Amino acid sequence: MLRKQCAICKEVLDFDRFGLDSHADDQKNSRCLECMRERVRQYRQENPDRVKESNRRRAAAKRAGIPKKVPVCPCGSKLPSPKRRYCDPCMAERSTRSKKDSHLRRNRGVTLEWYEKTLLDQKALCAICCDPLDYSTNTHVDHDHTTGAVRGLLCNGCNIGLGYFQDSPARMAAAIEYLSN
Repeated sequence: MLRKQCAICKEVLDFDRFGLDSHADDQKNSRCLECMRERVRQYRQENPDRVKESNRRRAAAKRAGIPKKVPVCPCGSKLPSPKRRYCDPCMAERSTRSKKDSHLRRNRGVTLEWYEKTLLDQKALCAICCDPLDYSTNTHVDHDHTTGAVRGLLCNGCNIGLGYFQDSPARMAAAIEYLSN
């Protein structure tokens, strides 16, 4: 028979002496049932008001015929599993936003909030050519290559152009004069 050591009392006990825990690798709680009972007893002694309120809510819901917690996403849609916090579309959106925020913080030292505020401040237009910007990879955070200071948001073409001119006003002025002739 399989055995496991309790994280609290350190006794090595049979698996059936541990409660279920779906998050654990072995699907068993790290505390034995006796230690868990002691923990619950201690919590109830230390928090009688919370326990009383919880019992009152549970009894009222039972009297009203309300089923136990129905898992619902913050957007209002029903969740496929009680273990999930977000539905698939919301999870995909959160993942995309999280990746974008990580990328901006790591590579440009700005937050997603700064990016979205700047996009609004620039009316979703490139700071140089005023072409429309979107939330895609074609929108670039422009920065001074010497100081690293962030200047604004640019479209792909303007960002590449500044790179080719090496952020040099003299080179840009020479290019303007060349195009004027």
